[in-house]
Amino acid sequence: MRKLSKAHSSRAKISLYKRINSATEWIKEFIQNYNEKYAFKIDETKNLFVPWEPHEVDMDFALSTLYSRKVLNGSTIKFENKNYATFNKNGTRVNLTKKQEVMIVKTFTGEIFANYYTNFYSLIEIDKEKFVLENINIEVQKLIKLKQLAINEKIQTEFIIKKSGKNNLPLLNISI
Repeated sequence: MRKLSKAHSSRAKISLYKRINSATEWIKEFIQNYNEKYAFKIDETKNLFVPWEPHEVDMDFALSTLYSRKVLNGSTIKFENKNYATFNKNGTRVNLTKKQEVMIVKTFTGEIFANYYTNFYSLIEIDKEKFVLENINIEVQKLIKLKQLAINEKIQTEFIIKKSGKNNLPLLNISI
């Protein structure tokens, strides 16, 4: 405002105006001429509020909050004192690398997603202790299956060697 008043006062020649009345009349004329030249016309019928039209932007994601978290053991993510597992759109479990940083997106409606390299995964709350026990049981079952396969293969190789009648070949000893 001060700069504007300096600009106006510099245009008025102070030496011409000895009285305040003549200076105020000059200012009135100057403001009127200035507004005619530079001001926009006021449109009283125009509404200042712009109506909201549907956009391609998902407002739920636009109003979401973002958090950064690191992946823990067992590909779990801890968020708000709860453990979550990541699942893709098909509902299959996605295992992320340990200590990998992911972006957690909490939407306005309360849904929680994990963003990892432009891929969004839904987060489902899990019981950490139960989840660890299930993983251990799965690993044990895999080891048992591998042992059974190795035993079956050993029996088959022994049978093939005995059937061929070549006693000079050594038997395969597989121990697990």
